[in-house]
Amino acid sequence: MRYNSIDIRKYRKSLYCLNELIRKYGKCEILEYDENEPLGCPENASVVVTRIMEDLGLEYLIEWKYWWKVWKHHRDDLTIEQLTVIIYHAMAEFKQNYLDLMVPDNASDEKKLVMMKSSLERDREFIDLLNHESGEIPEAFDYSITPEDLKDPFLTINLGRSLLKEIGVKTISTTEDVDMLLWRMAFMGYDMARGFRNAMVELTNSCEMIDYIDFRCHQYNHVLGNQRGKRGNYMLEELKKKHKAANKTITDLENKLKGQ
Repeated sequence: MRYNSIDIRKYRKSLYCLNELIRKYGKCEILEYDENEPLGCPENASVVVTRIMEDLGLEYLIEWKYWWKVWKHHRDDLTIEQLTVIIYHAMAEFKQNYLDLMVPDNASDEKKLVMMKSSLERDREFIDLLNHESGEIPEAFDYSITPEDLKDPFLTINLGRSLLKEIGVKTISTTEDVDMLLWRMAFMGYDMARGFRNAMVELTNSCEMIDYIDFRCHQYNHVLGNQRGKRGNYMLEELKKKHKAANKTITDLENKLKGQ
């Protein structure tokens, strides 16, 4: 399988959103599609998504298996039908973006895309069926900043506020605003801590922009972590080389002394 475009942002964003939902709501029950039960059967959200992704051979993309932070707050007022629609909609978005991006290289890839299309159609049919039972679908998360969010032992929210004020940022209204801030923070060597994220969220009222901030912060920390890991491995290899060279020098000197 290969990409038909170098622009994979929509695909990555949809995968991130699906993982974010499962990380927060994985232990909650949703309705799993069952051809023998018109409205599905109750099952844990993480189990439902994992089964579907395993059927598609993509279970390795389920990032909730690893420990990572979701800084938005889950809601307690979602019905099982509403949460089912939210998660199935996220799966449908991911599958559509996968189909838009991927080009098959062989018969196995073509079979996978056929299965993906079939799974996507089933998701959409199930969503349409549940829409009659779920009523108006609310936002998936509580986007507010709580008092607990401001209790930061490292005071990074105050550091974030000071930094944003220092560089003249008074509001965050576009994705370009977010990207510019992250570039500047990377240049200055800052980690993307929760306090920094919350300082950015305080400057926008858009739930979509908060979603984008969280997505980019997650990418930022992932890339930064990988770079530090590579640097650490490089430094370790350099130390090993120096240690080996030093041992060789000592051995050579010992051999010379023995020969005298």
